[in-house]
Order: sequence, then structure tokens, then C-alpha cells
Amino acid sequence: MKQVSKLPTREEAIGTVVAALLSPGRKLAAVFKGQPSKIASILKTIEEKAKEKEAAAPAAETAAPAA
Repeated sequence: MKQVSKLPTREEAIGTVVAALLSPGRKLAAVFKGQPSKIASILKTIEEKAKEKEAAAPAAETAAPAA
């Protein structure tokens, strides 16, 4: 009788099964949701480095003596 009393109720059992079924979908959705922000961050860093390189190039050309 003690073992039977420790079993979950019908609603708890259904909730556990539903949570187990939805868990992989939530993880997959989180992966897809997070990727665009990571890609945008990488692209922004690349753009900033390119701008720094462009700004440094004319400064280096003006500092070099004309031959």
C-alpha cells in the first residue's frame, strides 16, 4: 500500500510524459533562436575590423614618403 501511495497521480503522470515529449523541441528551438544573434555578432566584429583596417591603410600611405 505504501508503494502505491508513492505513485504519481494521473495528472502528474500525464504532465511528466508531455514534458518529456516537449523537451527536445524546446532545445531545438533554443538552438535556432540563439544562432542568428551569434552570427550577427560575428559579422559585426568582422565589419569593425575591416573598418579599422581601412582607416589604418590611408594613414600608413600618408606617413610613407613619396618616391
